[in-house]
Amino acid sequence: MNFVVSCPGSAGWQFNVAVRPDVSVPVVMPKSLIARDTVITANDLQLKKFNISNQREGLMTNMDEAIGLTSKRALQPGKPITRSELVQPVLVKREQPVMIVSHTAGITASMPGVALKNGRKGDVIKIRNSSSQRIISGMVDDIGVVTTLTAEQ
Repeated sequence: MNFVVSCPGSAGWQFNVAVRPDVSVPVVMPKSLIARDTVITANDLQLKKFNISNQREGLMTNMDEAIGLTSKRALQPGKPITRSELVQPVLVKREQPVMIVSHTAGITASMPGVALKNGRKGDVIKIRNSSSQRIISGMVDDIGVVTTLTAEQ
């Protein structure tokens, strides 16, 4: 930011001053090195004051925003964690047995199946019905649980 400083009067003067403000707020940081693909827990994190004046967007100020997410890369202690460095954890792994859940007209049915690819919550993946060997699509709901897609979804 630039300001003009002046002194009015007969012998007045004026000059430009460049100012860079320092703004420090508590942000979420790792307590120690967090390896890539690690699910973040409360024990991994701390809130520490950090000068955000020159920092990129996506800083977190609440540890709950990071807890339960997975690190995309190694996270260094003393460096703020950004939202872009975290993703939802993989809830279903390729070739993992899953429970296929289907909801139709108020009836819920479940059957065993096998995931054909990894999936995070909300991902649509292919699954093989273990009984019929049919390959169908479903949305990952929880650890080992995939819900079939219907026309309304």
